[in-house]
Amino acid sequence: MARPIPSDDQLISLLDCPTESETSGNFIRLEREYGVDALVPSFERIFPQIRRYGGRMNILFRLVSYSRDRPTVVALALNALKDRSRIVRYHACAALAYALKSNSIPALEGLLTHPDDETRGHAEAAIDAIRSGNHHFFADRKHTGKSFWHPGHYSVGDR
Repeated sequence: MARPIPSDDQLISLLDCPTESETSGNFIRLEREYGVDALVPSFERIFPQIRRYGGRMNILFRLVSYSRDRPTVVALALNALKDRSRIVRYHACAALAYALKSNSIPALEGLLTHPDDETRGHAEAAIDAIRSGNHHFFADRKHTGKSFWHPGHYSVGDR
């Protein structure tokens, strides 16, 4: 019999760690034990309660490949565009680029005047991918056809 998923409070304590290595290690253990699919609803719920960027970054990193099928992941990514962390905003842009939902373009356009030049570049790449209907353009920013992006191939889980 499968063990029950940890409570939201337990997950928050596992994923809101002082160091990235501790947070990443806890993510790997959770993925191995429960699989990413089983954890997605919990990740969506606890994301706003994670104070440290490492936890928010890891959640979004793992949710990118779900953004096409789960409107709640798109909503989470749209909110994460306003995150104070550059890397969290990057993964939010990635999730929206992979989702290819044109209704996310206005929120991404809001980042085109962001003070951080990397964030502006990620937003431009996400908009380009959406308008082109090709999520690979988020990674292949010059449209060379030599770079391909396959979210979800990094997981130790079941996706």
